[in-house]
Amino acid sequence: MPSCPIRINYLVPKCLGSAGVELGALSDPAILAATGHGFDGHRSAQMRYGLRMGMMSTVGRAARYVLLGAAIVYAVDWSVFELRGPAMSTVTVQKFLKTPLKGNKLEFDYLGTADESCARTLFPQYAASAWNPPCWWLSRHKTRWESVQLKLPRLP
Repeated sequence: MPSCPIRINYLVPKCLGSAGVELGALSDPAILAATGHGFDGHRSAQMRYGLRMGMMSTVGRAARYVLLGAAIVYAVDWSVFELRGPAMSTVTVQKFLKTPLKGNKLEFDYLGTADESCARTLFPQYAASAWNPPCWWLSRHKTRWESVQLKLPRLP
């Protein structure tokens, strides 16, 4: 048996085995087996990294299928939206205006209610020169905030 501690990684500590053979970094597996060291660097690394790489390929494959499925569902949703004709509707929403004041304060003003167009689909669709949210989402989010951005003059 070797007279030095065994570390389980790529680098084996330099020491002499029972046959008097120096065990250095990335030694030959045949020499390691012959000296009774019992450490096969290639097989150990394959066990450690092989499982991780197999898991990463499985995760990558699953992500690929999820993205492909989402693209197919969006394509079907868009084609139904286009072929069905006018699949637009309106939802009444409450509008508020957020105005910045001095001293990092904000003023909130109620602007009233307004009808916003929405698409009767699963995903947002581009129609009438604007992105329209789906009606199921807009009916659950009936508050709209508009912000005023103050442009301060630049100092020389």
